[in-house]
Formats: sequence, structure tokens, C-alpha cells
Amino acid sequence: MGGILVIEFKCTVVRERFSSDNFKIYVVLVDKNIYKDVRCNKQGEYVICGDIQSLIPKLEYKLQGDLDIHKTYGYQYKVKDPKIDKPTDINMTRSFLKEVITENQTEVLLEVYPNIVDKIVKDDINDVDLSKLKGIGDYTFNIIKKKVIENFALIEVVDLFDGAISMNMVKKLNAEYGSVRKIKKELQSDPYKALCNISRVGFKKADAIVLSIEKLNKFKFADKNMLKSKQRMRACLEYILDENESSGNTRMDIVTLRKKCNELTPECIGEFVSVVKEDNSNIYFDNYTKKISTSNAHDTEVYIANKLIEMLKKSNTWNINT
Repeated sequence: MGGILVIEFKCTVVRERFSSDNFKIYVVLVDKNIYKDVRCNKQGEYVICGDIQSLIPKLEYKLQGDLDIHKTYGYQYKVKDPKIDKPTDINMTRSFLKEVITENQTEVLLEVYPNIVDKIVKDDINDVDLSKLKGIGDYTFNIIKKKVIENFALIEVVDLFDGAISMNMVKKLNAEYGSVRKIKKELQSDPYKALCNISRVGFKKADAIVLSIEKLNKFKFADKNMLKSKQRMRACLEYILDENESSGNTRMDIVTLRKKCNELTPECIGEFVSVVKEDNSNIYFDNYTKKISTSNAHDTEVYIANKLIEMLKKSNTWNINT
């Protein structure tokens, strides 16, 4: 049961109750004098949950929650994009870091790199020399990076796309491309390829995301009309061929393929011929048989056929009844 009451409030994280890649639950503190309408559960706890970043205990987050009633635990808030103020001075940076690493490590780090949070957010850490940081090795620095990126850099990406791309998906994009700058660049140049490159994102899901982002008109793709774009046609065509292979067929009649593409993405069917002609790296078209397949399937079949022919040409005599 959800959607009862959407409310904005601030809360301080007490502890993490559950965590998976795409869902987390936190117990939080809420100032009842300020937020009188925020409800607690049967145990008197304030609980938030959702597909969100890893939150840091003792720090205050601003969020929007949709009141939900869990059948076992009672009231909780489904939230998205919890925000924390980015440190603007060394004291704020110190307070943030002390909740991630030890107090001694914090002082060591700030003495050498007082602007470390900004450097991580801006992906400007090539000059960070860990040998200058006593007690901070790769493992510890990666923990710092992860917390900073999730709480300050990736949340900006989620905001940019107005929730069309979930935090879990943004984290996968970051794992694939390494930085927010690269995520934006890849999504801008070819959003279908960028999204379909990450696990468990197929064409249909990617298509829904791309078209919803385009409607928001906050992020400019390289192609000004994704609905009718060549990129969309290529992604649709490759999706249908992949589905065909999953069904045990490596080739498809081009007329049948065009019909299926038209059923799925009629707005860009005008680009079908161009994609077939131009995309030699991923698509193989046999002009004689009018059959089409993925280049990978075609190359594999040719390799197998040549190997069989090569074997048949050998005149080995075997001491068995072949």
C-alpha cells in the first residue's frame, strides 16, 4: 500500500537494516518538533527504504518520502535521491570523512589534500599520491571514493534524468564507464549502446528510458530526435536478431525482420535500410539469399564450416570402423 502521503523531510541515519544492489532500508532519526507529520512504525522507529545510494550514519539527508504501510513492520517511507550537502569548507569535509574513515586517517588526508571531496567528484585524482598518506592504502581510498561518488557525483546524474535512470543503474553505468563525465558522454553520443552495455538492460527497457529522458528536455542527445533516430533503429534491429538467436535461429529473412522492427519501432522504420547497409560491424546481410544475421553468428558459422571442410580434406586412416 503506497502513495498515501508524499512528504519532504530531513533525517539523520542511525543504521542500515538491509542492503542489496537495488534496495536498501535504513532506520533514521527525525525531529518531531519540525516534521510533525512524519510517522514512525510499530516499534517507534522511523524507517526509509528504496533504490538509493549507501547512506552514511550520523549524517543528515534531505529527501522526499512516499508513505507506505508494510504488512509486518507498519509505516515506512519509500524514498528516492536522498541528498546531503556537499562540503564547502574543510570543517564540513572533516565531518563527512570522519564518518567514513578514522579521525587520524581524516587528518592525514586533509593535511595533504584538503579539497579531496571536490577532486573525487570532478574525477581529478590522477595526482593523488597514496605514498604521502600514512595509514591510507588502496582499500581505504576506494572506500572514500565510493562514498563520495555515490553521495555527491552519482546523485547529480539521477537528478539530471529526473529519476528516469535509477541509482542502481547509475552505479552500473559508473562501473562500466568509470566517471560521471564519461557516463554523460556515452549517453549523449549513443544512449542505446550505453544502456544495453550494462547487465540486465535490454532494448525495451533502454528504449523506455531514452524516450522518457528526451521528453524531459533537460539532457541533449547528439541525435536531436531519438524517437526517429538511426540509433534507435539499430538497437531495435540488433535486439530482434538476438531474440531470434535465443530461439535457435541464426538468420532471418530481411522482410520478416523489417516487419518486426516496424511493429516495435514504427517511428524510425525509415532508417531500416540505412542501418542494414551501413552497420557492417554488427550485422551481416547476404544480398543473394536476402537473409540477415549478427556478424558474430555469421563469422562463427563460417569458421565452423571451414574447419569441417579442412578436416574432410585430410586422408587420415583410423584403426576403427568410422
